[in-house]
Order: sequence, then structure tokens, then C-alpha cells
Amino acid sequence: MNINIRLKVLVLLCLLRLPLWAQSGQWVWLKGDSTLYNYGNYGAIGVPDPANNAPYFSGYGHWTDLQGNFWCMAYNGLWRYDPVANVWTYVHASGSNGVYGIQGLPSPLNYPPALHTPICWTDADGDFWLFGGTNSSGFSLDALWRYQVATDEWTWMKGYPGVTPGITGEPPAVYGTLHVANAANTPGSKAGTGDYSDWVMGNDFWLFGGGASVGYLSLKNDLWRYNKASNNWIWEAGEQGLNGTGNYGVKGVASAANMPPTRVAAAGWSDGQQRLFLFSGSTYNAPFNDLWQYDIATRLWTWLDGNAGPGIGGGTDGTYCTADTVLRMRARNWFSVTKGPTGCARTYWGFGGGIGSQVPLQNNLCNDLWLINADKQSWIKVKGFSTGTPIPYHYGIKGVPAPGNLPRGRSRAALWTDKAGNVYLFGGLVPDALPNPNVPASTPLNDLWKFTPDSACIRSGLTSVGRLEPPAVTELCAGDSALMAIPAGAQVRVSPAAGSRIDNAAGYIVFYGGIARSHAVVTLPDNPCMGYDSITVTLTLPPPPRAAFAINPLKTYLNTPVNFINQSAHAVSYKWYEAGRLLATSEDLVHRFATAGKHCLTLVATNKCGDQDSVSHCLELTGDPVVFVPNAFSPNGDGLNDVFRIEGGNFKLIAFDIYNRYGQRIFNASHASKGWDGTFNGKPCDVGTYFYYIRYVEQDRSDEHVLKGDLALLP
Repeated sequence: MNINIRLKVLVLLCLLRLPLWAQSGQWVWLKGDSTLYNYGNYGAIGVPDPANNAPYFSGYGHWTDLQGNFWCMAYNGLWRYDPVANVWTYVHASGSNGVYGIQGLPSPLNYPPALHTPICWTDADGDFWLFGGTNSSGFSLDALWRYQVATDEWTWMKGYPGVTPGITGEPPAVYGTLHVANAANTPGSKAGTGDYSDWVMGNDFWLFGGGASVGYLSLKNDLWRYNKASNNWIWEAGEQGLNGTGNYGVKGVASAANMPPTRVAAAGWSDGQQRLFLFSGSTYNAPFNDLWQYDIATRLWTWLDGNAGPGIGGGTDGTYCTADTVLRMRARNWFSVTKGPTGCARTYWGFGGGIGSQVPLQNNLCNDLWLINADKQSWIKVKGFSTGTPIPYHYGIKGVPAPGNLPRGRSRAALWTDKAGNVYLFGGLVPDALPNPNVPASTPLNDLWKFTPDSACIRSGLTSVGRLEPPAVTELCAGDSALMAIPAGAQVRVSPAAGSRIDNAAGYIVFYGGIARSHAVVTLPDNPCMGYDSITVTLTLPPPPRAAFAINPLKTYLNTPVNFINQSAHAVSYKWYEAGRLLATSEDLVHRFATAGKHCLTLVATNKCGDQDSVSHCLELTGDPVVFVPNAFSPNGDGLNDVFRIEGGNFKLIAFDIYNRYGQRIFNASHASKGWDGTFNGKPCDVGTYFYYIRYVEQDRSDEHVLKGDLALLP
């Protein structure tokens, strides 16, 4: 059978299987070539041009910037792809050996060597990070690089500049102490680890395992964390030796003894809640389909799903467009992973990979697309195949989406999403001559694809983040307003609209006060993650204030304290008046009157809207003398009853003495304004019983009166 007949059969097979996933979304071949080993079209450095095409790509460094552009190290230079303009830009050239410069010092002259299968991260500032990888001579390295997009400068941050002297020339690991940062620590040479671009937690970047020598013959299962702030590596888990078998433990049960086996070509994602997920990968000759979780807080691994140990097969592939909490995916390596649809919580796209051995990478190479929900632990097979000889593919017409379009099966491809929720696929490795299953997959591609998902297919596997929360305050005065947040990416409708305003730019609904009413608010999702939600927002007016107070005592004597106890409701501020004169603005009032007769006080209570209510009450004061002597006090400095003093009016004090139980006088005064603070000679007296002796005369009279009794000094 000649090649033309083979291609026709391939397309026919693809079209025959089309109805299974025709409604799941559409692929479109955007740029690049359908042929193998294509060197692209560079154009002028730094100049975007529709005619530009990046060269072949297979597992080189790649990132997505904060604006949604894709960047990659392809062949011998740095490239940027703008998904909105559908244009490649050749940013600058680089050589195979790199220019390290001075460690820690950025320079426009620096650039890393041409590296295959390094680990890449993008930090919160939008800078790119690159670690390890295999150089053009086939040696694994341990250098860490940082690229600052804003200044177009590379910085060699850590590690050895190139290979080290020795038999293999590969830098060894320096583990140091478990969980302890040290400037000397290094994971050593690493290559083929897999895709851990989502393993970014604040200033920390994480990686697992990988190959530690030429040809992936020596594999690891160590877990490392790089801290950006301190520029240090920390060994967090795993073995220091090579080719460890790990320990699966009990499925679903975390344990300090659990540890994934050594591997390369794995995929990782996180759930945004300090948990890392590890999936698939390969030993030298067999792939995995196990799923692991590492809890950063507890530092424990849990085997969640899949088979224990490597082996070709495993899984049944599942049903298209159906969420399944059982892992159905076949064992594979070089499964490409990226973040899920825009605004979706903890969802990820995964594509392709190889379901045969790692070396050589045998056909079958998959072209199945999956949606993974780290929150629900569910999987949806969206499109494509992982079985068949050959696995069908169809390029279609460049630039024209069609249900029958499908990329080649491949490994080591770059996968990312744009801000509109589309999935992009670039490059990867395929066998030299499809569809021969016995030929190693060693030929790179430079084709660029975009997939636009059908929300009806993937909705069941998404976690809705479009939950509506009512305003924090719904009791509003005239002129007041309340803000209600609109979930990111969602559109809302408010009924009735009167009395509200939707500000999509600011992300709020504004509700205006002054009238009691209810509004129905519903989401109108513009992406599949928003989901449907509805709430009723009921706005109320503050109740009118009610002024009230009590007087204690209602009848008393001059210059004695009178308590005015506020009993108002629905008020926030108060004013006390006597005969139009403002006495106080406190909530309660204690007042002394200097003249006898009837005294009337008015309380004005005001609510938060400015509405007022008032009430008046009167009391009688006489000029008869009165002396009040308390029976206890507590000089503990809390501001309440700290001083033992005489209260009253219309009397003149002659003597005020305090004695302890031994008959010793420890305090004396001749004026009623002076009281005992519970001390003697500057030192606090003991808690207990003491005795007072008081002599006084009535105002304008000479009759002497004596009061004596005991008092309690309390703690």
C-alpha cells in the first residue's frame, strides 16, 4: 500500500469514528507544517509577521506569559506566539552551548544552552524559570535560569554552568537536610522529568523525579522545592538513590511510608489548596497510569487512583463527554498538561503522550484530549484516540475549524490555553514514518493547533465558580448604596432593574437605598465554568428610632449623683438636654444637680439615617442633707469602684477615718472629695474587712452626726 492510499484510509477511519465526539468541540490547524522536521520561517528578529513560523519543537522550554502569549525555546532561538493576532515573533537567537555570564546578574547577552525536556515555571511577576534539561551532547544539567520578559534578559541563578568533570559529566545532587534550605543544595542533573509548570505556590516552585543520567537509565523519585525569595533548593521527600520502586500503600490513604516509584515524563497539576498531583510517566520500558497527591501541609503522599506500578495498558478510556471519578486513562508518558477553561476552578486540559515504552518511544502515540478536575477528581475524555493502528488524524484545511480535524498523536508537545478558554497545541515528537508501529518516535513537528471546546461536552466535569453572594449590608438609608460582587467571567441580570446598576468593568452590582424592595439576581454564564446561580437581594430601611430612658433615683438630694439609663432602640447617637441646654452626647448619663426643685431632662435619639425621636422625664431634688457610704470597693484599677468615698449633699465633713482590724488608723480626711484608694503608706492593703468612722454637720447647722460601720476591700 503506497503512502497516498494510507493517508486516505487514515482520513476515512477518522471520519468513521467522528460521531463519537463530533459535538465536543473543534480543532483547527493554524500554522506550521503537516510535514516532519520543518525548520520554519524566522523573519526579522523582534518583528511579528504572519509569514513567520517557529521551527520544529519537541520538549524544549516553554511558558505562557501574563498576557496569554506563548513563548518557547525552539531549535536555536526564543519565540513568542500571539494567539489574538495569530502571529509568531522570533525574539532572539541563541546558541547550543549558551552564555552563562555572572551568576545572579541579568544581562541581555546571557542565554541558556539548547536544552531538551527542562522544567519550566512562570512566577506571579510574569518571569520565566527554566531548570535542568539535556544539552546538545546528551548530558543532563542542573542549572537554574530566570528570564525577565520586561527587560528581555536571562539570569543564571544557580547550578553548575554546563557539565562537570567526570565519567558522565553530569552534576550530582546535594540533598542536605530534609525540609531545610541550604545554598549548597541542588537536585543535581535532571532531564525528562515531565510537565510541572503548574507546581507553583507563591514563591515556591516544585518538581519530582526525572532522569539523572544519559538515556534515562538512572531515574529518581525525589521531590524538590525551590524558594524564589531565598534562591535556595529544599529537598522535601523521596529517595536519594536511583531507580527506587517506591511504596503505594493503601489506595486513598495518606502515609509517611508512601512514595511514588521513580519515573520520567510525568505530568503534574495542583488544586490551589496546597496539594500537588502527579500523574503517569514512565520507567525505561513501561508507562504508568497512577495518580498521586502530595499534601504540602502534612508532607504526605497518597496514591489516589490507577494501577500500582508500570505496565502498558491500564484504563478503559472512558466515554466521550462524560465525567467519571474513576481514572479511565491508559498508562502513558509525556502527557501534556495545561490550565483549564478561563475562570474554571482547578481544572486542567491534558493531551496525548505515548502508551508504549519510554525508550524507544513506540507507536501508539495518542491524540486524545482530556479535561481533568482536581477539585472533583473527575476525568472527561473530550476528543481523540489512544487506541488504533494507526491512530487517526486529519489536518483539514489550514485556518478552517471542522469537527473532523484532529492532530497527529504525539509526545513532548506544548499545550496551553488563551484567555478566551481555547486550547493550543504546538509541536511534539512522532514516529519517522506513520503508521509503522515499530519505528521509534524521533521526528519533531512544528504544527500549531487550536481547540475550541463545546461547553455542553465538558460542563459536567467543571466546578462552578459563579456563586452569587449577597451584599454585606442590605439595610440602606436614602442616599446609601451597597455593592455586590459579580463572579469573574460571569454576566448577571437584576430584576427589577430600577434601583440598581450593573458595573461589569468594576465587577459589581450597585444597589441604591431609600426604598424597601427585593431584587432577583441570576448569572448568565459566558463560559462553561460559571454555572447557573440565583439569589434574592432584599433591601430594607432602618427602623425609626425610639427614645426612652429611666431615672434612678427619681427623688434625691442636691449634689448627689443621678443615673439616667438609656433604653432607646434603633438609634446610633444621643443628646441629653435640660431646659434646652445640651448636657452630654453619651449613651447614658450621670449628673449632679446644684439646685433644689423639679428638673426635667430630654433625650434625643437618632438612627443611622438621621431620623430622630425624643422623650422627656422629670425628677425632684430637695435640700435636705444626705450621706451615702458604700459597703465595699475594689481598688484593682479597672475604673469601677476603685476609691472608697462619701457621697451626698448639704453636709460638711468633719472627719473621715479608716481603721484596720488591729485598730490602726490607716486613712483620714476632712473633705468629702477625698477618698481612700486602698493603700497605706503607699502600699496596697490586704483584701478583707476594714472599719470607717465619719463625723459631719448639716449645712448651715451645728448639729454633729456620727456614722460608723465596716466595709469590704475586694480584689
